[in-house]
Amino acid sequence: MGPRELPINRKGERAQICLDRNSRTGLDVGIGLLEERFADTSSRIIGGGIVRLDSRQSLPGGVSLEERLTLLPDVTRWYRYRLNADVNGRAPLTKTISLRLGLNNRFDTSPRPGVKKNDFSLQSGIGFDF
Repeated sequence: MGPRELPINRKGERAQICLDRNSRTGLDVGIGLLEERFADTSSRIIGGGIVRLDSRQSLPGGVSLEERLTLLPDVTRWYRYRLNADVNGRAPLTKTISLRLGLNNRFDTSPRPGVKKNDFSLQSGIGFDF
């Protein structure tokens, strides 16, 4: 189980890069202090940054795609960072039921002992729209 992250103090900005009726793309940049609490009751405070690029597209037939790439550097140790990549899709099957698929990748340059550096996951599900 990963850490529970509790923001202590943070500051950031968001810029819309592209915005039209079928898509949007945005960029977030920020910095702050974060306390990570682990299942073994240990914790650590890190000075972290964030650079996040996200995008959403509406495709024909009601299909939608969302992508997000997030870089989380440790500002006190330049060589340590985390990188998260997510791609999610939604396709309507009927007026009220949709198929949902997601692919996620989590990478950490300096994970805790016993934790993998890279973690891939694939999710699928049925959604009810009302």
